[in-house]
This record gives sequence, C-alpha cells and structure tokens, in this order.
Amino acid sequence: MMSAIRRSIRRLAHKAMASCAAFAAFLVLSGSASAATMNVIPLGDDVWLPTSGLAADASGNLYGTTYRGGNGNDGAVFELIRGGDGSFTYKTLYAFCPVQQHCNQAVPQSKLVVDVNGNLYGTTIAFHKGGGSVFELSPNADRSVWTLTIPHRFCSFCTRDGTDPEAGLTYAGAASGALYDGVSPLYGTTTMGGQAHYGIVFSLVPSAGSWRESKLHEFVSPEGISPHAAVMIDGRGRIFGTTSLGGSQGDGTVFELTPGRKNSWDFSTIYSFCSAANCTDGRYPLSDLIEDAAGNLFGTTSIGGTCQASGGCGVAFKLSRHKASWREDVLYNFCNLSNCADGGDPAGGLVMDGEGNLFGATIGGGNQNGSGGSSGVLYKLPAGGGEQVLYSFCSQVVVNHCIDGSNPTGDLLLDASGSLFGVTSSGGTSGNQGIAYELTP
Repeated sequence: MMSAIRRSIRRLAHKAMASCAAFAAFLVLSGSASAATMNVIPLGDDVWLPTSGLAADASGNLYGTTYRGGNGNDGAVFELIRGGDGSFTYKTLYAFCPVQQHCNQAVPQSKLVVDVNGNLYGTTIAFHKGGGSVFELSPNADRSVWTLTIPHRFCSFCTRDGTDPEAGLTYAGAASGALYDGVSPLYGTTTMGGQAHYGIVFSLVPSAGSWRESKLHEFVSPEGISPHAAVMIDGRGRIFGTTSLGGSQGDGTVFELTPGRKNSWDFSTIYSFCSAANCTDGRYPLSDLIEDAAGNLFGTTSIGGTCQASGGCGVAFKLSRHKASWREDVLYNFCNLSNCADGGDPAGGLVMDGEGNLFGATIGGGNQNGSGGSSGVLYKLPAGGGEQVLYSFCSQVVVNHCIDGSNPTGDLLLDASGSLFGVTSSGGTSGNQGIAYELTP
C-alpha cells in the first residue's frame, strides 16, 4: 500500500500525446475563481510528467525535474530562465540514463536544492537497478554544460542503507529561503531500507571532495513506516517529518528527531493520524511540513477528514506543542463543496506568507478534465479560517486538452511578490505532458 499511494499520483500522467493548435510560448489566462492571473509556462517537447515542485536561484530562474522524457525516457532536470520581461525560456539541463543497461540513478521526482554557486542537488529512485541515488549537477562557466556527479548511491532493498529516496533533500536554513551553502549537511529520507525495510532518515556531509552518509534513524513498527516527504530542520537543529503509514493507528505519523549526545538522535512520534473517530483528523500524510514563528507545524494528509465516506479527500492540519505533548487541529476538510469544487486530495505541502496565510494545491477536485477525471485547484487558507479557491485547472480546454494544465503536484513556490509557482503532471499546450505555471495575485 505504501508505494501504491504515491504511485497513484504518477498514474495521472500522460495518457496520449496529441497535437493542438499553436500557442504562444507564454500564455496569460484569467483565473477561474479569483482576480489572480494564470501564466502557463510550457515545458519542452522532450520531457513530460513533472511531479515535484520548483526551486529558484538568486536570479529568479526556476529548476525542476520530470519523471519521464529525455534520451532514455527516465526523466530530466530542466531550467526555466527568467527574461527581463518576466517571461521564461525552457531548457533541458540533463537527461538521465541515455544507456539504460548501465544506469542506476534513473528517474528524478523530487524538488531540487540550489546552492550559492548555482549547483543543483536532488534524488532519483532508480527503476532499472540499484536503490536510487543523491545527485549533484554542476554548470561550467557559461552554464552551457552541466556535469553529473553522484554523492551517494543507495542499495537495492538492503538493511545496511536506505532504498528509494522519493522525497527531496533539505538543509538547515532552507525554511528561510536561503540558498544551500554547499558545505553543511544535507538531510533526506528513503521510503524503504534499514533493518525493518520501513525507511530511514539520513544525512550527507561533504568532506575533502567526497560525501559521507550517516543513518540518523531507521524506522520500525509501530513508530512509523515509509516516509514519502522531505524533512524540515528548525532553528534548534531538530528534524521533523511525516511517515505515510505506521503509528498507533497504522495511518501515518508526524515524528521529531532531536540531537542527542555523541552524534546520536532521539526519536519520538509526536502525532499518529486517524486518532480521531472515523479518521476525521486525516490519514496518510505524504507532504512536507512547515513551521511558523511560534513553532507550530503545518501540513496536509492525502485522504481522511469529514468526507472520507465519499472517497477520502484529505485535510490541512496544524500541530501545536502543549508542554510535553502535541495537539492537532484540522484547518480545513477538502471536498466540502459540491463536486469537490474546493479541491480534493492535497498534492503537496503548504507554504505560508508573512501574514500567516497558507497556500497549497490539490491533485483532485475542481473542473473535469478531458479524460473525465478532476483537474485540481490552487487554494488559500486565510489566517482567519476558511478556504478560497485561487484557480481551478482545466479552465481552458482545446480538443479535450487542458492547455492550462491538470493535476498539480509537488510543493508550491511563493515569491516575495506573492506569486505562486508550480507544475502540473498533465495537460499543456502541445499535448498532455504537463506544464509549469505562475499564478500572480
């Protein structure tokens, strides 16, 4: 079940590539539920199925990964180069696995990390052999050629290491928006591996031109099973994350790792989902966590909530510390409106602006797409409560194709002007390969 939950998102991909009328490289579409403007940024014809959020460098260029495409059809890393007029130009930086039989770092699907020198870091899950990898891409002086190195290779279904690092990497200070310094540790999770094969939390430390991996924690039942999201590092060096399964009810957890003595880490499960009757507190968290200035944690669950009887629609939640324990409050139950017009099945984590408003995306709900399924929405959870749908995807349809995208996946990127950036796993102007987008207030 643990892999099926995540992989259901991938199956939203690419049904059939079909040609449409020619469109401009940068389309401006009016939002369906607010005064916001949707700017569609088409991806290259050589890639499709982006499943992770976008990362930005100091110049405002954006970087992402695709699950398919490239020479070996095992995914690629791309750049969206920002022009002086605010438009973006697509460029493929690296295509994985040009020779499949010699490949063990295939299929990137995590959000990238950008360092102060412009290098990129990410993870692959390696379908062909091996257990995945952490990769680094480094540009030459004029950024025309990018070189791949592998700081760490995971082993395939083994106990000595993790396997299948689906989530991305993070670092101390990432929550502030600061770029990675290139010398401090990177942290991540794997969905499997370790003694119980329930996944691990790991760190990678650069040292003398190489990298050293350390297992910080191996998950065992019932504390948590299969973390599918990246971890978060707070200002005191504590690590917070989610597991998709496990916990006292078997429906996922939020956990904390606190630095201990002699480079050890103290583990605690701070919340088990489905603790409320009928799982109205949510089930199966797949998203990253964020933290506010008061130390409260925020995230989403992929199903559960008050509408679970009609298929499970997910919740947005808040965890607040109360002395020695934590309390969960459900901020919003998705699919509250008729036909899930308010969205269903949150596709990623939340982002917060300076006023405490939260923003996110759902992979379902909203408009119907050309295949008869739902297309997803972008939403805002105001600090005062409630929900506002900012945009419903598949509002622009040509020959059964959602040219403004369908089924947004991954985390959103919020810039200083209040614009939201992200990707959809399907739809687009030249078929059904997915798009990048900018929603401007």
